[in-house]
Amino acid sequence: MQISNSLQVVEGAAPETDADLIQRLDAVLEIRGLSQNKAAQQIGINAAAISGLRNGSYSGNRQAVRVKIEQWLATHERRAATTSLLPTAPSWFEGPAALQIKTALSLAHVTADIAVIFGGPGVGKTATCEHYRDTNRNVWIATIPRHCVTIISMLQQIADAVGCKEMPHAGARKLFREISARIANTAGLLILDEAQHLPIDCLDECRCLYDETKVGVAWVGDNKLDDKTRPSLAVPPQLSRRIGVRRGIKKAGKSDLKALVEAWGLADEESIRLLAEIAARPGALGVATKCIRLAAIDASGIDNITAEHIRGAWSNLGGGQ
Repeated sequence: MQISNSLQVVEGAAPETDADLIQRLDAVLEIRGLSQNKAAQQIGINAAAISGLRNGSYSGNRQAVRVKIEQWLATHERRAATTSLLPTAPSWFEGPAALQIKTALSLAHVTADIAVIFGGPGVGKTATCEHYRDTNRNVWIATIPRHCVTIISMLQQIADAVGCKEMPHAGARKLFREISARIANTAGLLILDEAQHLPIDCLDECRCLYDETKVGVAWVGDNKLDDKTRPSLAVPPQLSRRIGVRRGIKKAGKSDLKALVEAWGLADEESIRLLAEIAARPGALGVATKCIRLAAIDASGIDNITAEHIRGAWSNLGGGQ
């Protein structure tokens, strides 16, 4: 069906002009810190179309463009309404598990060594790595997806993380040289998160990068990473002997949960006891955090949370099933 160029008018209301629409758009761009080009990309139109509406020179299908802008603005309003209901989560909190992870990262960073940090899900590995990156200079995190099983794909992830220019068709040698040039002599720390996905030859290539650049390296992942990096027939000795720090966090403890609930400002004792049971399961602090967030929405605030709200949130997440 062809969209008419004529503007739809709600009966009894004056039609919104292009200037009015652009004014609403500009207000949202300012709130979200978006450029016109970035907004146009999200809306699905050319930035020139917005400029044309702005100065009255647009000669294309104005109504089609207006509809797309209206839809994007409506999506923003719905997102803002939902966000207003969400409690502000602590960006990071320091419990014993987080302190162990941070200390291992710091040792690898300061001594330019290789650290292996491993543990179950939900103990704060990724959050602590991100906090360390955000509070120190020359720290980069390359997240390794499951499909990253070749040296080239690993080097591409690292190149993106350290800010090398895009080289989608570069071979391993060029990627290695570009990364080396970018991070050598920076006294930095390169973190590979989800490193359990890397096969031994990729870890050994990363070891070569470490030898070349003399920056600290941290391999962070689940318990499989520990087995992959311990001396064995399958692990080259030149790899295992480079490891200077090894830190394993089996699970989150009571003190970790205490730090979490204090960071959230949760005080209800029965709720905290229930969260301790939840945090003892797979997912640990990550699942407990989701429960607190959902419970706070249901209770209209952290201060109103009861154990019933936590039980409801846990059930909503599939707990006990």
